[in-house]
Amino acid sequence: MSARPGALRGEGGGAVPEFVLVTALLLVLALGLVQVACFLYARNMAMDAASNGARIGALADATTADGVQRATALAADALGEGSVLSVTASEASSDAGAIVTVRVEVSVPLFGLVQGPTSVSASATATRFS
Repeated sequence: MSARPGALRGEGGGAVPEFVLVTALLLVLALGLVQVACFLYARNMAMDAASNGARIGALADATTADGVQRATALAADALGEGSVLSVTASEASSDAGAIVTVRVEVSVPLFGLVQGPTSVSASATATRFS
């Protein structure tokens, strides 16, 4: 049996280790992309919940507690009950009217399966015009 022209000796059987190494690398990359997507989804849902909560809290016939309730409901619907770590609201006065600030903190799911150790927070403001 003659060797291929230009082939080195001892290269036979290298396909299996190469496949294992490449597959492991691709799996790590895929899981990393899934985790980035989970983080961005949690951040966007926290931002949406905070902005909606601030808008509801800034309505003329509403209180900051209404904004907290709305933000908590939105974050819990999007990420699950156990994902919402804290929702706070504050109100400060300004020349234009009262400024309502809502802050939402949620935990980021680990690979989309279980609650991870990382959290993300978002805050939003809205002005209540009198």
